[in-house]
Amino acid sequence: MLMRHLYKVLALRWLIIAACLAIGLGTAAAYALLAAPTYRSSAAVVVDVRADETIGQQARAEAMSPDYLLTLEDILKSDRVAMQVVESFEPNELQSLGLAYGWTPSDRPMKEYVASALQNQMEVSSSLGSSRVMQIGFYSGNPDFSAAMANAYARAFMDVNLALQTEPARHAAEAYEQQLTRKAQELEAAQQRLALKQRELGVVDPGTGGSADNVNLSTLATQLANATATAEQARSQATGGALPAIAADPVITQLDVQLGTARSELAQLTTIAGPNNAQVRQLQNRIDALQAQRAQQVAAAQRRTSAAAAQARSAQSGLQGQVAAQTRRTMATQEAENELAKARLDVASVRQAYDQMAQRRTQLEVLGESGQTNISMLTPAVPNPSKVGPKRILAMVIGLVVGLLAGVVIAVGLELISLRIRVPEELDAWLGIPDLGTIRSASSRTMLPRRKSTGYLPFLRSA
Repeated sequence: MLMRHLYKVLALRWLIIAACLAIGLGTAAAYALLAAPTYRSSAAVVVDVRADETIGQQARAEAMSPDYLLTLEDILKSDRVAMQVVESFEPNELQSLGLAYGWTPSDRPMKEYVASALQNQMEVSSSLGSSRVMQIGFYSGNPDFSAAMANAYARAFMDVNLALQTEPARHAAEAYEQQLTRKAQELEAAQQRLALKQRELGVVDPGTGGSADNVNLSTLATQLANATATAEQARSQATGGALPAIAADPVITQLDVQLGTARSELAQLTTIAGPNNAQVRQLQNRIDALQAQRAQQVAAAQRRTSAAAAQARSAQSGLQGQVAAQTRRTMATQEAENELAKARLDVASVRQAYDQMAQRRTQLEVLGESGQTNISMLTPAVPNPSKVGPKRILAMVIGLVVGLLAGVVIAVGLELISLRIRVPEELDAWLGIPDLGTIRSASSRTMLPRRKSTGYLPFLRSA
């Protein structure tokens, strides 16, 4: 359809358009005059960061995020909050309210019906997308009822939000209580195993038993090293004829000095006297006596050296046995210490887990019994006598626009089902016949005024 065709259609069917406009304006005027007045009251609540006293797991960034605020808005619009509002009514008030909303016994239960009706009249808004102040508005025909319902929604919202915090905490605390019972049994069993192991190993204080054994073993090892050195020294002396012991013996040293003196005197005397001289024989007898005495002293020194070597070997052998026995005791003590350390580690790990679970259980119990929420009433709703509806000017504009559009649609629709040809172009479009010329009706009138200069100039003709 061409634009000039559309103009012609609208001009020809202006009565239909005018009738639709009149109907639209009449309907809007009737609505504006007959519609019941609507009042709106709003209560403001502020969503704060969860306090530390609630011992929650929520981070500050999470509490300030738009997702968290949108979640709170969804909670406020939920059926649970609406049912919480309905539960606040007395039975007679609920009955009256249900009848006022048109509830009948054939409908769903009254509480659900009234909750759904209240949800349709409540709205949530905030000043900014990330603002923590939420406006809870309620529309009704009574300003006092609007204020009461806005406040009831605010209180129900705070109660439901608190329940959403405390109910999971109570359930988690109950679960932790069951786990703590099992963990306490595990701790008791681990402690019993530790005590039994201590009794089996005879260890009173396993933390110091290993150190004493190590000290004893170190002392015995030092003594064994000294005894070994002494035995080796005594063995070498006994093997070498006990020369160091002989050289260090004062008696033998004195005898050697006397022998040297006697031999010197004998050598001098033999130069002037023969072997049968009485003095020579006397000196010879003295030298023989000294040599015999020296031989006895050497033999005694050798016996002492041999005895000392035997004693050193005996002491070395005894210390070796003691070191071996102490080594076995130390190793056994270390093995016992390892077993006890494992048992103590089991007890410590179970006790640590038990303490952590007990601490978390206590926190959850405090949170489950807490009456504190992070939503507070900022401004309670008060009755607002100013009407917010119906909006008469908007209704008239909507009626005008809807009537105009309806008239145009009806006019165009009637033209589409009509078989009249109003413009030459439709001949070619419908019949496939080209337009060779147009004969204008004598009775047709032009929309242009007749020219005043007609007849004065040859090239000007009347329209």
